[in-house]
Amino acid sequence: MSIFQVEKRNPGAEKPNKLRNRGLLPIALVERSHVTLPLQGEIAELRHALAHLDSHGRMELNIQGEKKSRRAIVKQIDQDPLRHGLIHLTLQEVADDDMVRVDVPVLAIGHSADTEAAGITLQTITDHVKVKGRVKDIPERIEVDVSSLHTGEHISAGDIALPEGIELISPPDATLFTIAIIRAVALEPATEEEPEETADTGETTEE
Repeated sequence: MSIFQVEKRNPGAEKPNKLRNRGLLPIALVERSHVTLPLQGEIAELRHALAHLDSHGRMELNIQGEKKSRRAIVKQIDQDPLRHGLIHLTLQEVADDDMVRVDVPVLAIGHSADTEAAGITLQTITDHVKVKGRVKDIPERIEVDVSSLHTGEHISAGDIALPEGIELISPPDATLFTIAIIRAVALEPATEEEPEETADTGETTEE
């Protein structure tokens, strides 16, 4: 999990544009009490932190002047539509016992013997499911065994086993994996014998 160093910000002290020109980004942290705490942090350091989030978008937040770090999830990232630069970041503080709804990656494990045939493959239709549970119980990923899957069959979200305390929010009939025929095996077309050509001698027949 990434660690991001920030400091508290006085919203009236400096305009956001000037802040960004100094390489700092305005940040809003929604605390567990639902109060919004204005912060600021270095854009370069933030980019590194965003690239090393865990699978649920969480990071450790170290606020200058506070002895303990806070755990937060990324709620919203605002970017300039033309330059694609970062404009603002909104974080949500969470604790281990907080109930959250998050997307969890699903990973196929095992090998279906059917995929050894030509033109048959395992297809991933959806690579995540939305679940609800306590932060401490949310798995990093969910592994799904596809070894017993046959051609034309599929595994849906409702088929997977979830850890205790985790509730499925995604539609149960949402397809995750399927064994599909991606192309027909081409047969060699039969070749027709071409008629023999008669040599032209250039002679004419007199009547």
